[in-house]
Amino acid sequence: MNNFETVWEKFSYVLEEMRNGMAFFEGFILNVSLDTIDSGIKSLCSPPYNATLNLSTWSNDSSKEDWARNYSVEKYVELYKTGKIITLQPEYLTHRNGHLIHLKLMVEEWEDKAIIEIMCYRDLILNSPTPKLAVHAAILEFIRIKELFLGSTLFIGPDTLNYPESDNYYPKEWIKIVC
Repeated sequence: MNNFETVWEKFSYVLEEMRNGMAFFEGFILNVSLDTIDSGIKSLCSPPYNATLNLSTWSNDSSKEDWARNYSVEKYVELYKTGKIITLQPEYLTHRNGHLIHLKLMVEEWEDKAIIEIMCYRDLILNSPTPKLAVHAAILEFIRIKELFLGSTLFIGPDTLNYPESDNYYPKEWIKIVC
């Protein structure tokens, strides 16, 4: 990973933003192979992560009966592959470098690949005795997710609606993490 202190010089403002109400900061992973979705989701839904998928976004081609919310991980992935679910949203808590962090991923197809948006919620970061190190721990978990899903590029940024479009074209508020 880039030197964390160098990243922190550009990213430290997120702590103040979260203290002022920003709900989370984000990771964004480009060019995720569709072939890795199944194994990556299963890994996140297994111990020690035990992610839940019940907040996934359903398509217009689904019905109220489809939204039962008691599916197996395999069934959620199948519903995603068939288009009934358009965004898989695993959510979990994890310990990383002694810090408890709360993450939610949004996995969705984008052209012939997938993208993953990772939200790291503020409460556990701000309640940490060392919020800076908690942010570092979250970024390390973002890197693990990038590797798990074999994504090409990881970016970190604030809660925003402006997302990176490619490895080389991204809004100025995003930081490209080399790992």
